[in-house]
Amino acid sequence: MLLVAGRILKLNINYKNKKMEFKGTKGNWSIPHLAVDDTTCNCGFVLSEGYCGAIATVHFSVDRELENGDNPPLEEAKHNAKLIAAAPELLQALQDLVRFCKENNVGAELEFAEEVLINALA
Repeated sequence: MLLVAGRILKLNINYKNKKMEFKGTKGNWSIPHLAVDDTTCNCGFVLSEGYCGAIATVHFSVDRELENGDNPPLEEAKHNAKLIAAAPELLQALQDLVRFCKENNVGAELEFAEEVLINALA
């Protein structure tokens, strides 16, 4: 069990002695231009070092209400882009937290995980 913000969460994680490793694109993922406030470019390409093409693309609709099947509005897409670009750090934070909790049988070491979450949700 883990105590977070006054709530008890049950951690039922069983790696079964398997090495859990991310098999996707390694390295930092960049925030697309559409999520950067001081740019006029609205491209939604999430890039990673070593690749010329995008590893993900964030789509959005301009000046339209969200309708069935349409893309999210630009402001919502900006936050989606930030979350996607933060995925490698979020995964690492969660892995470190779980590893720490398992090794120490306690629910501490949330500072790094909280910092990454704050950045992803900014």
